[in-house]
Amino acid sequence: MNASDCPRFLYVEAPQSAAADTYVEQLAALAADAGGRVLGAAPAAAVECLEAGTPAAACCLIQFGERHRLTELWCSEAQRRAFAAVENLAGLRVLDVPGLPYVGLPEAPAIPSIASVTPPAGGGPRAYMIIQGNAFDQARMDAYRDIILPMIKALDAYYVAFDLDGGVDTLHGNWPYRIFAISRWPDYRAGHRFWDSDRYQNTAIPQRRGAGEFSVHFFAGLAG
Repeated sequence: MNASDCPRFLYVEAPQSAAADTYVEQLAALAADAGGRVLGAAPAAAVECLEAGTPAAACCLIQFGERHRLTELWCSEAQRRAFAAVENLAGLRVLDVPGLPYVGLPEAPAIPSIASVTPPAGGGPRAYMIIQGNAFDQARMDAYRDIILPMIKALDAYYVAFDLDGGVDTLHGNWPYRIFAISRWPDYRAGHRFWDSDRYQNTAIPQRRGAGEFSVHFFAGLAG
């Protein structure tokens, strides 16, 4: 499959601070002029840490149709000037993430993707859940996914990134994980209908408890 058949995502997670909030706003403005589609640019106060132990952070998520556009933005002089204000923050990470193919995953049809889910028209801004982690017990994690994938699809949500193979490129900071996923929700409420549901809290979470470690950030995307 040609690389142009898959999006790339620039993901920034900046520890809670005034400088981080400012940088996320600046990066979003630069990305819009560099051929990137800014999906979300949320100050730390607007980012929910759904999983216990998830660090408070400002988050920026930008989609690119071509990887070289992402690289050009990251290496640009304007970006470097803005980044200088935050680059020494402990816990700051910047990732280049492979997205799922636009044609979906024929070899894994159970994973909801843009090819298998038609999101409802209209409504407010979409919302994004960023999942990072490691699995210690693959059999239990597979059973966990068997529970949640139909739940996600039933809410007209889907994954835009679902990387389990170490395909994430760390541009800055430390990334101690192997799993990276981005799920896209029709709106903020839909994400909470999933996360707060009895089935997720009392069936899915116990299934994966002790089988892995995860951080989960959740924020509303930009309108349009």
